Amino acid sequence: MRLNCTVAVVVLLSVISVVAAELPEGAPEGVDSNWFGRMQEGIRDGEYNFGLGPASYRPGRGEVFQAPNRALDLRIYFDAEGLEILERSSDDAPTVGHLSLEAWGREGAMDRSPAGALRENEGRMERLRGALTETYTNSAAGLELGWELSGPPHGEGPLVLTLELEHASVRAQGGGVEIISENGRRLVLQTPQVIDREGEVVPAQLLVAERDRLELRVDDGDAAYPLYIKTLLTGTADATLESDQANALMGFSVSTAGDVNSDGYADVIVGALRYDNGQTDEGAAFVFLGSASGIVGSNPLDAH
Repeated sequence: MRLNCTVAVVVLLSVISVVAAELPEGAPEGVDSNWFGRMQEGIRDGEYNFGLGPASYRPGRGEVFQAPNRALDLRIYFDAEGLEILERSSDDAPTVGHLSLEAWGREGAMDRSPAGALRENEGRMERLRGALTETYTNSAAGLELGWELSGPPHGEGPLVLTLELEHASVRAQGGGVEIISENGRRLVLQTPQVIDREGEVVPAQLLVAERDRLELRVDDGDAAYPLYIKTLLTGTADATLESDQANALMGFSVSTAGDVNSDGYADVIVGALRYDNGQTDEGAAFVFLGSASGIVGSNPLDAH
């Protein structure tokens, strides 16, 4: 059976080079480039740590924490009601969205009790909601949202977590959801992963209940509690490139190409390992040009 192949390619439209870290002039004797490189890496990783936010941010909502995310160009504030996501590098820091847990439990017996105070624990933020612990972990991959539930809630039916979204709308996308902010920024909340006490995978899905409300449903009938639920808030692909041939394996290899047409934008090379171009499975590579709005083209016919 031959299937079409679609690949999402994430490309930074800038010239990317990897070089060994160079020692600054006047470095102490005995300090080598490996040490200096590790120090730089530690500084970069430390940028994702949580810290106290300004007291002027939303007065009356209790203690506020914040964390930048350079990879996604976001700054995230955590308060008593949930988390607010802002553009990090924009002058006016527009709001991308505000996400909060509205309720959890089973239909007809949902728990809407207020959350406890935020606290930092081993590099992640936590807040308690009775038997439920909410967690946030920030990294270059995105912001991981987690929930740890010590025991099954009362009632019948699947376990449900209801998430409310402000300043943005949502739509289904490949098992997860796409978040579309009022200012046009797009993020993705990935398909949830749920593991029980025995390490078994528990079936779960993320559904769009309304344009500003999500439901995370867990089929926990055979699960051994406690349950560990997590999903990742991350960025969207810069471009989606689709092969015009079945089984061409387009996207098997991807590389930056520099600026091949000297227009000031970096370009990308995409390999198709088994592309047919006169001979079966001979393979090909395609150059797609960059522009101010992203990658130009979506298939080999559009390639440069």
